[in-house]
Amino acid sequence: MFHRMRIRVYSTTTCPKCAQLKAYLTRKGLEFENINLTETPQKMAELQTIAPGTRSVPVLVLGEGETLQVIHGFDEPKLDQLLV
Repeated sequence: MFHRMRIRVYSTTTCPKCAQLKAYLTRKGLEFENINLTETPQKMAELQTIAPGTRSVPVLVLGEGETLQVIHGFDEPKLDQLLV
């Protein structure tokens, strides 16, 4: 379902769960945009608009507009169900 939708990962350089999420998406053959908040801290304002109150990474953002879905953290079984 999300194979053709925009996929964004908000991450930091030293976050192990972020690395796991990105590796998982790569294994699944999904293209995604990695938004590294360590390198571009100004993007935190963008993330706060999408997911107000977010204080930790990774944050996976699927789709856009009305189809937007936000997933906090890395939960492989949940993603396996969602990214069929």
